[in-house]
Amino acid sequence: MVSAEFLSNAILEGMVYDKTTPQGIVYAASLSYPHTDLYVPVAITITADGKMSMVKEDLMEEVYISGE
Repeated sequence: MVSAEFLSNAILEGMVYDKTTPQGIVYAASLSYPHTDLYVPVAITITADGKMSMVKEDLMEEVYISGE
């Protein structure tokens, strides 16, 4: 999803509730590289039994441009 170097230095910057799905509760979050404008948007899903999964999301601008 991201390079090991980026992940070892990244911080979780912001996490907000997005939606509830049959798979679990989904949060929108950003992994940011400190002191830069670099970030990776991710969706974090927490299942009813407490398991977590994380998926890289497309950049927000692409969602707004396509009208989805």
